[in-house]
Amino acid sequence: MAKRKKKPPFGHPNAIEQRYAAQLKRVARHSGAITKSHTDEAGLITSEAATYMAAMKAYSEVITPWANRVAAQMIEAVNVSNAKDWSKLSKSIGRELRKEYMTTAGGAKARAMHAESVNLIKSIPVDAAVRAQDLSREAMLGGRRPDEVAKMIAEIGDVSASRATLIARTETAKANAMFTQARAQAIGADRYYWRSVEDESVRDSHVTMNGRSSQGESFTFEPPPEVDDDFGSYNPGEVPNCRCYAEPIVPGTEETDNE
Repeated sequence: MAKRKKKPPFGHPNAIEQRYAAQLKRVARHSGAITKSHTDEAGLITSEAATYMAAMKAYSEVITPWANRVAAQMIEAVNVSNAKDWSKLSKSIGRELRKEYMTTAGGAKARAMHAESVNLIKSIPVDAAVRAQDLSREAMLGGRRPDEVAKMIAEIGDVSASRATLIARTETAKANAMFTQARAQAIGADRYYWRSVEDESVRDSHVTMNGRSSQGESFTFEPPPEVDDDFGSYNPGEVPNCRCYAEPIVPGTEETDNE
């Protein structure tokens, strides 16, 4: 069995992402089951379209308490993991600074992220319903073959599962980025090195950013660096599907560059 790669300090919380994705995929599977129960003999959603959408919206509302709980658990797990990463620097940080980073946890930003995460979870069934209805409409209007559409509708649960995975990856990375930045700025660490996971899935622009940091160049949290044309300026972990992370430069422990 291959040895699991150890998470670097401040790195993407893979284990938390995977647990969160597994929970969100439960919503995707149930969304697929509801979709299947509302298809006709041809595998399309036609005469019961309004009933189908109502069922998906009802499911979206039913899961609200559960969504609140799992989103809060994910954010707290990332918070604890991030705090542990900071604790590894404790020998090189003074007592007062240690107190600052340990008590800083994002505050209003964490609450906003929690609300955003809940809304994303609740959007999984509704988005699946919209997709299924749009596909059925294409078949009825002759835009696609009915058998092709029926196959795509049958795979709605799989499509929703892929979206659940994307949500889990993006939200755990954003939570990690938020806690890293909040704690860094609390102790005056305004600069960081951009680090990627260095695999074949890393965006080309992020390969470049990682390379620049490997050459000793650092970046500021505010304003964030200009990264690419797709999203413009941002810090690591702040855009969809990004697993990059900021490695803060703690004052007095490391020399910064001369940007």
